[in-house]
Amino acid sequence: LDEGGFNATVSAMSGGMITPNLEDPVSMSVIGELANMVSGRALIQAASGTEVTPPQLISGDGIKTIPSQSPGIRSFTLPFKLTAGGTLFLVLSFSV
Repeated sequence: LDEGGFNATVSAMSGGMITPNLEDPVSMSVIGELANMVSGRALIQAASGTEVTPPQLISGDGIKTIPSQSPGIRSFTLPFKLTAGGTLFLVLSFSV
């Protein structure tokens, strides 16, 4: 998430009860919960025999790329523009 997306997501998912703050573990746990919900839904929708690993939450300045460069791993970054502002970047990696 960019900062605008982080603020919008934390506010929306907490009903405005949590003040978005990148240094606050509670704010970050809201984003972790979003990642868990997406992963859980992917597992439900996936074909049988598919393994879904727990999501990872990576934060910091200047992160340019997350996808693995390992052979046999294909990664896709999906950007989502949020109505309240900001962008959410979902990175999906698959073993091929």
